[in-house]
Amino acid sequence: LERERQLKDVLKGKCYDLKCHLCGSFVCKSTDMRVACESHYVCCDPNIWGRVDSRIHNSKSVSIATLVGKIHCKGSMTSGCNEVLGTVVRLYGAFLPTIAAKSILIEGKDIYGGRAQLNKKWEIVVRELFYVEPITDKDLKLMLNSLFSYSAEQHYQFEEEAELVVQRAAAEMKERKQHHQQYSDSIISMDDDDW
Repeated sequence: LERERQLKDVLKGKCYDLKCHLCGSFVCKSTDMRVACESHYVCCDPNIWGRVDSRIHNSKSVSIATLVGKIHCKGSMTSGCNEVLGTVVRLYGAFLPTIAAKSILIEGKDIYGGRAQLNKKWEIVVRELFYVEPITDKDLKLMLNSLFSYSAEQHYQFEEEAELVVQRAAAEMKERKQHHQQYSDSIISMDDDDW
């Protein structure tokens, strides 16, 4: 525990540029990253929506968050990229872009002679390169209207998709409950036949 605290203190002040691993376009600063629900590494920079394309994709409910889409790198002014960087989750009403560790290069002066580094897992990044703070109410408030400010249309599309996820989950729960009830009734019926 003491070792973890010391490591956190050493890594806490570190600041790196996170870039698309495919084209090298800037995504965000490491200091903008937060961890939500212990496993979602999200960017809390309201301007990120201008650097990525977000699209609805395979929506589902995960823990207390709702997965509503994916984010793709826009690339540079001269060429598009379209590499998947992560997902879009809805957490407490805010849409947050998650960033997959395998999709980014981490660039900074004190990394191996200034060369960008690619890591496959956040677990390694937060242990060796920089500390990621847990998300706070302040972060959520900052991001709450950021997508709407960037694109009201995209915001409404994700809102609709999040509502559909809730409706699908309710329908699945109802179906499971009916199936369970039918199973219970058949068991009771078999027991009655034994009498």
